[in-house]
Amino acid sequence: MIDRINELITKYLSVLFDIQFGKAIRYLNKDLTSLVSNEQLYNCADIQVINTDDEFLTTERLKSFEIQSVSILDVLNCFPNENEVEASTKNEFHSWTKKQDEQWWSQFFHQINQTMTNDIADKMLEKPIFLLRNTDQRQYLPTKDDNSRLLLFITDDLLFQMWKRQLILLRYSSLSERNALLMSNHVQLLTDDRMIEIIRQHHLELYPLSQTINVDMKLIEEIWNDLAYLKCRIDKLDKSTPFLIPVNSKANLTPIQHAILPTILGIDIRSYMYPTASPIILFPYQNSSRHSLSNILQWEHFLLEMNCQRSSIYLPNDYTINRLPLLPTLTMYEDEKCAQLGELILSAQTQSTKDCIHQFPIVDNSTNEQQISPVSTAFDEIIVHDLPCLPRLTIPSYCHKLAKQLGICVEYDLRTCVTILQLLSDEKNRNIDLYIQWLGHLQLYVRQQRDQFNLHNLLSSCRLYLPDQNNFYSLEQLLVIPNDTRHHNGISSISKYLELQIISPSNNQIYWQFKELFNLLGCTCKVYIDHVYKTIYFASRDKSNFFILGDCLTTLNENGLETMITLFQYLEELILERVRDSKEKYPDLYHTVIENKHKTTPDGSREDLEWRFSFTCNSLSQQLKELTGLQSQPHKIGLLMIDRQLIPKETDTIIYACLETKIIQNLSKHFGKRCFILPLIVRTCPLLLATFEIDYYERRGKLLWIHKNHNLEYVLNQLTDIFRHTLDDPTIEVIASKYASVTLLLSDSFVIDTTNVDNVTEIQKYMVDSDYPFWIFDKIVLLCTGDARNNSSKAIIATSALTTLLHKRKHLSFDEAKSIAQKHISTCTSFQSEYLANVASAESTMYSYTDMLFPVDHQLIESMIISIGKYCTTEQDLEDDTLPIVAAERSGIDRMYRALVQTQNHNPQHQNNPNQWTDPRIVDGMEHITIGHNAEHFFFTYLQKCYGTIDVTPTKNWRSSSRLINHPNCRRNVDDSVGYDFELHDIREIFVRGTGSVSKYCYFEVKGTSGLFSEVHTRFHISDNELNICESIANDSKRRERNAYFIVIIQNCLDPEKISFGTTINWSDNFHLLEGVPDSYQCRIISSPQNNSTNSVTQKSTNDVHHQQQLPQQKEAAQAVVKNNNSTVQSETTNSHKSKTNRPNPSHPQNSSSQQNQSQQKQLHEKPRQEQVHQQNPLPQQAQSFYQNQSYPQNHPYQQSTLPQQYQVYQQMQFPQPQQVRGRGRGRGRGRGQVPSTQTSSRHSTHRQ
Repeated sequence: MIDRINELITKYLSVLFDIQFGKAIRYLNKDLTSLVSNEQLYNCADIQVINTDDEFLTTERLKSFEIQSVSILDVLNCFPNENEVEASTKNEFHSWTKKQDEQWWSQFFHQINQTMTNDIADKMLEKPIFLLRNTDQRQYLPTKDDNSRLLLFITDDLLFQMWKRQLILLRYSSLSERNALLMSNHVQLLTDDRMIEIIRQHHLELYPLSQTINVDMKLIEEIWNDLAYLKCRIDKLDKSTPFLIPVNSKANLTPIQHAILPTILGIDIRSYMYPTASPIILFPYQNSSRHSLSNILQWEHFLLEMNCQRSSIYLPNDYTINRLPLLPTLTMYEDEKCAQLGELILSAQTQSTKDCIHQFPIVDNSTNEQQISPVSTAFDEIIVHDLPCLPRLTIPSYCHKLAKQLGICVEYDLRTCVTILQLLSDEKNRNIDLYIQWLGHLQLYVRQQRDQFNLHNLLSSCRLYLPDQNNFYSLEQLLVIPNDTRHHNGISSISKYLELQIISPSNNQIYWQFKELFNLLGCTCKVYIDHVYKTIYFASRDKSNFFILGDCLTTLNENGLETMITLFQYLEELILERVRDSKEKYPDLYHTVIENKHKTTPDGSREDLEWRFSFTCNSLSQQLKELTGLQSQPHKIGLLMIDRQLIPKETDTIIYACLETKIIQNLSKHFGKRCFILPLIVRTCPLLLATFEIDYYERRGKLLWIHKNHNLEYVLNQLTDIFRHTLDDPTIEVIASKYASVTLLLSDSFVIDTTNVDNVTEIQKYMVDSDYPFWIFDKIVLLCTGDARNNSSKAIIATSALTTLLHKRKHLSFDEAKSIAQKHISTCTSFQSEYLANVASAESTMYSYTDMLFPVDHQLIESMIISIGKYCTTEQDLEDDTLPIVAAERSGIDRMYRALVQTQNHNPQHQNNPNQWTDPRIVDGMEHITIGHNAEHFFFTYLQKCYGTIDVTPTKNWRSSSRLINHPNCRRNVDDSVGYDFELHDIREIFVRGTGSVSKYCYFEVKGTSGLFSEVHTRFHISDNELNICESIANDSKRRERNAYFIVIIQNCLDPEKISFGTTINWSDNFHLLEGVPDSYQCRIISSPQNNSTNSVTQKSTNDVHHQQQLPQQKEAAQAVVKNNNSTVQSETTNSHKSKTNRPNPSHPQNSSSQQNQSQQKQLHEKPRQEQVHQQNPLPQQAQSFYQNQSYPQNHPYQQSTLPQQYQVYQQMQFPQPQQVRGRGRGRGRGRGQVPSTQTSSRHSTHRQ
């Protein structure tokens, strides 16, 4: 029932309360009573307000009747809408609200905040309740042309002025109003980020349009305002955002990143820009006067930060300082912030632009009248107060850094000091004290600031006044170096040709106190390889260094020669220093050059040459080239030759280094073929030569010592003992001759050694025309006495030779060596001898230059006075070859032989008829030996008949021990192991014709027979050594041109009245003339030796003789006509003398022997005779090869195992021990006296059947 009553009351409430139609019913809201009256609600909002003070109409009861209280929306409805112009009552309310104070409005918006809904928010937009930015009256919101609403914003920045036409910036009078506006969601708070985003979006929308239509000035003004806003908020921007900017082009707007900055430090630089297609930013900037430096700097900094294009400027070639725009003075920078902007702007420029800016003028106050000068030449007035002539500026303290960037000198730093020094030299100021003062300042700052300065520009631009030259020179023209007496001349040449001025304790010494400063600045404070190389190049083009011949650049004069020598030696020391400093990078080179260098070895000694050769023309020389860099120099220098010419190393130029001037003179006979470095340079500059890959003649060539019969060498025993004792070398031997016959060997294609020494087409030979007082061939000292009879002269030569040995072999100083040599030679009492040396008339000997020594400063020793004994003696040769004593028991036979040989010829005219030959009778052992002695004796007398007793002597030519039977006093030079009996240099070509101008050296093996010689039946023995010697000559075409080996058969050796030549066979020319007999040392002749005459160049073979089968009785009657060289006693005597001989073996290319080789060979090849007799196969391998494959008729005696009876008898005879190999033979004993197990005769027997 009650509910029904309430329903009826609610339905008819307006009737109950007498409320007019159309009026809304509200009960009183006490919170809004201060904002609006009931009457205003009734008149303006059509709302009837029921008072709740009645007991019946309480608030609760009215709520139960679904009656609402007065709301803020009802209050908003009291305001007229913009289109309700005729709503007078609402207009009255509007007018009334305009009169309300800020408190009312604050309360109003507070109530809105309390009950904000979407309806309220939307209703607010229709009412005139907003405070616009440019008015104090509350107004309606403006609309766009299309009646749409603009964007609404409020800001907490009361000074902010909105320029964007599409934005409405509202004000608020209270915090409640601010909150209400923001809660409406129709008004936004305008923050920097929101504003920046709005500007960005707007610019993105504008850019496409700006490319097609002209932009009006209002929009340009708006864009400038946008940029001005952004300029103040640069730290919040994305620098890559393409904000637009006005430019001077058809397209009025373009992204900042595409445009070029038109100013630097407030200066309009558009006139100095390089031509460009890029647009230039419009200038002047918005709200920036040309005189407002701070604002311009802000714009410049903002645009640079937004990555606008930097301007690149240049100065015209004809520019003058008066035509350039003035830079603002430092006092125009208002504060520190302004100066910092200037620093940032300047640091953002390119270096070329900075350089141009440094030339722009600035007004200085150096005088009473204002004047302008380039800003980089100006100084802070504080630091140059004592130099009134310098441009000076007043610089605030906060502008010091900017001033430094502009090039203004503001403190005592490196640049300031350099600049002042430059100005002093530019003004030709000769006040040396000022230079010293500013160099002192410079020295204080150079260590800390040298990296901040361009040292290259400093060296070229900073100049000093040098009092010694009375002129001005840049720092790069200085050579700051201490006094160096060793290289004084070299440094003077470097100074002259490289135009460097010396500062040292003795030159311009007032600046020497700053040597460390000059070094830090990069001045030339040390001489390097490049300096000397360039100096040599320039000196080689200085005509004053040459004789006035031809182009005046050919032959050095005395001054030029001295200059070049000094420079090359200086260069050598610098290369050595470079090697020392490169131990880590080039360890092998360092080890070879530095560590392997003997500290005291003199030039030309064996150790010195080996050291030089170790880095010559090999991988180490390539390392030297790489280390020094000389080959990469742009200009080639010439090397100093012995003829004072400078010749560069070219591929087609043959240049050698040689230590000996006289050797060079002999090698230079072919003019123009080869060039030779000056020996002084060779001695002192080995590393330089290796760097240029100059080879040594001493490494490539060899020296040939020729022993001639007419220039015999004699042993000086007393001097030999002195040399051996002084040098502590028992192998030294001193000999003397008139001169030395020496030939130089050289090939431009290869290094000569034993494998190619016979290559006559590639090796050139040069006879030495030398007046050397002595030669040192390894262990042999040859004194060249000439025809001098003065013993004092010979003593001087000996002293010089001993001095050289002490100096170069024992590494004593020359003066000490000379003193010792003088002391020891003065004890000598014999300077001539009649003892023939072992090398006399021997084969030529080849030596390497490492074994050679040449005189050292002989002229200094020639002036010495050497005291020798008053009476000097001649060493008498007890075996005098000139008058050899013939044994008494042989004197009669000797006279008979000498008479017979007068009518004899070694090449018989008629061969014996085989049918007329006489069977030799069987002989006993003693006659067997006698046959051999007589055969050799007879042949020796024949040689003396052909050549005379002076040129043919027992000691020199007769080698076998049979000589001792005839000449028991001639015991030297006996050697049964050499493989021949006689040797002779056949210079008269009696036995064999030579090759061209070369006569042959002949070796003779003599065989004897008791009867007549028969080509068909005669047999004789050949030992292993004899076979080896002949074979070594026969198989070597080069040796056959120089040597010949003969078999000489003497017949009727037991009859001194009938003894004669059987035949002479040139075995080496036709090795197959002889045929071996199997299982023996015997051989036979298979062709006629008739054509083996002296005058024949080639031998003609005779008809082959076929062996006939012989009867057994003939075998028994076969005689062995033997020649035995030794008796038992003689063999012992011979062996005792063999240790003294040094006779060469012709099978070896070098003829000097050594005791060590003799001992080794003797150990290898010496066998007991008993072992040799009983061995199963006594033939050596080569002999077996020689005797193999021989064909004999069936039952031939040499095919039988049993021997003839007479040979069995000989087996039981006592023969001397066989001689063993000595000297440099090919390795086996000669076999003299050896008898194979199948034979009974000695090697000299001839056997016939």
